[in-house]
Amino acid sequence: MKKKLFSFVLAICLIVPCAFMFTGCGGNPAELTKADYIKAFNSVTSTYNQYLTNAQPASTQISDSDFIDTNNNLQAQNMAKASLAMVYFLNNIYSNDTYTLKTAPEDCFVNDGHEIFDIRMSTEYNANTSTIIAKLYADYRDSATLQYFVFEINYDFNTETLNNFSILGFSGTDTNKTTNNVRYYKFANNTLKVLDNTAESFEPFAQSILNEMETLSAPEKAQNPADYSTEYLLAMSEAMGQ
Repeated sequence: MKKKLFSFVLAICLIVPCAFMFTGCGGNPAELTKADYIKAFNSVTSTYNQYLTNAQPASTQISDSDFIDTNNNLQAQNMAKASLAMVYFLNNIYSNDTYTLKTAPEDCFVNDGHEIFDIRMSTEYNANTSTIIAKLYADYRDSATLQYFVFEINYDFNTETLNNFSILGFSGTDTNKTTNNVRYYKFANNTLKVLDNTAESFEPFAQSILNEMETLSAPEKAQNPADYSTEYLLAMSEAMGQ
């Protein structure tokens, strides 16, 4: 039953890839520790879970015409929530006392009891804007399935405040890398929006995401990648338990 649950959550995640974006303020650190990353990751998951609990219809029109309001779209809200499982995953890895922060992309693998997939992850921090950018590329060993997440998190470490975040990425196969499989969600001011795939800006933006995905995945995989199956299974449980 647990295997089916984990596979179900992962399948939802594959439908909606993601990224998180925040606006920085003064007084933030020049470099981050693991505790800093964990604090920001926790802020993302707790803030969005609180939003789902108190979600109300938007009272104003969206100022950016390329995005459409999804506050009344329960499916979109739940899909974004399922995607946050990967933030739980990162949080669990960084919470491990033996884990050391990496400055270059890191390879690992996950065995969820049903499938094995290789993950390449990269985390960067822009001190000028206080923005964390975390990327995860998942390649399934026994299928053509591909998953790409980009999490941009802007967190004010001075005031310990999460300003906003976005969720973007790709879900598809290695034989079907099309812009139709790219999604971009933004969460700010207690409002969830998604980039309209009929907007003029969507096609060039989606293509840029595919190009970034190819760049991250291009280098040869590590010979002895870390096994983060435990962290992943816990993340799936945490995401579904909220």
